Amino acid sequence: GSEDGILVSLTGASDGKLTISPPLMGRNALTRNELSLLWSGQAYLVWRNYSNLPTRAYPGATGARVKKLQVLLRKAGAGNNTVNGHYDDATVKEVKDFQASRGLKQTGLTDPFTLICLYKAVNGTPIPALTKKKKAGGI
Repeated sequence: GSEDGILVSLTGASDGKLTISPPLMGRNALTRNELSLLWSGQAYLVWRNYSNLPTRAYPGATGARVKKLQVLLRKAGAGNNTVNGHYDDATVKEVKDFQASRGLKQTGLTDPFTLICLYKAVNGTPIPALTKKKKAGGI
């Protein structure tokens, strides 16, 4: 690669190999060890913020997006405070409690990992993960 690095997508895992796209060095599958020798340590996780929740909300934020966040926190069982659209101390506590319940760093601030776990808790939306490819016919 160059000094700027290259980007590849990790698209699957099977039989001890990680599938990547586009191919690197003419190969579309590498072992974990081979990939670890090439990896910079930085990764991007592609996901969808279905309800357009605030991905970087801080105390003092207000509005409809904060209200949606408060509703989902309540549905996830993380609190029962007033849904008021204000990212107040009560909302910070609810976010911290939710983060603690999922083994996340307890900042009290929303971030993509917190939201991914919140969507899973409320809607059953799967957390992005590698899965084995299904054979033709879904078997």
